[in-house]
Amino acid sequence: MKKKHGFKVLWQGALGGLLLPLFSIGAAADDPTSATDAGGANFANSDIATGTANLLSDVSSWLVGIGLTVGTLAAVYCLIRKSMADEVDGKMWNKRLVTAIICAVAVALVGGIISLISGYYGG
Repeated sequence: MKKKHGFKVLWQGALGGLLLPLFSIGAAADDPTSATDAGGANFANSDIATGTANLLSDVSSWLVGIGLTVGTLAAVYCLIRKSMADEVDGKMWNKRLVTAIICAVAVALVGGIISLISGYYGG
């Protein structure tokens, strides 16, 4: 029998997967004892760290824009289908509408958190 994972487990996994690399970069950038390259510069000034910070900044802005657009379109679609459905199907479309709104808000929050953290580390 297949085990179902709840929303909380999926949310924690997704959030951990997104934020763990950011904290790792930030911890390595702020640590004065971090490994230095041959030129003597620390990790915060390396191409990898600055490129990753710039990538996260760009991805967060795109994530918010695309996520809110797709969430709005999904909510409008659910509203249209709900208006054409009978009473039983209307309840189903109402649940889907709530899910679409929650997901759109979650995408905006995750994009904002990524933008906030990457901006804090100089991204």
